[in-house]
Amino acid sequence: MNWTRWTTTKTPSCIGNFLTNAVVRIIDLIGQIEQQSWSPATLTNGNPFPSIMIGCSDGTSLLFDFTGWSEQSWSVTTVEMDYGDPRHENSTKKLRLTYKDNGQVTVQVQFTNEDGQVSLNSPTSPNGIVLPGTGSGLTKKIVLPVNLPSIYATMKISGSEGATFEMSSYAPIYSQGGEVKNAF
Repeated sequence: MNWTRWTTTKTPSCIGNFLTNAVVRIIDLIGQIEQQSWSPATLTNGNPFPSIMIGCSDGTSLLFDFTGWSEQSWSVTTVEMDYGDPRHENSTKKLRLTYKDNGQVTVQVQFTNEDGQVSLNSPTSPNGIVLPGTGSGLTKKIVLPVNLPSIYATMKISGSEGATFEMSSYAPIYSQGGEVKNAF
């Protein structure tokens, strides 16, 4: 199942969905049939998802359109991940990422532990991880190094506007160490 979360600082007052990709609908027709500039042969739709329009209380509208890539920087952040028994120290060692090959793309991968320590990308790619791709549309998998000691960890994957990135799954790989000794 796919889902999208939208965030806005405005107060929504109404919401609606519609197709925006060059499909003539009966509701869109204005005037007489002879005045129309379309034929049944031209009715195609490359966007299977509806766009969402939100009308705001200040009179403005917001359009969330599914016909292209993100127009803003984006991120996906997990909740605090607990790898099992909290009595033992864990280390996030690697991240297995499954994504669709839409061509080469750069993403940021950040893990943060309960003490605020951060593992950003990897030692070999401090400015972002370049995921290989040729635009084949096939599913690809990559294993990325992390190596962050933790009992609890949070992961954030982010990218810039226009990044051609589609992730289908992620799996942190961890190892479990000795028992945690708390000093009181």
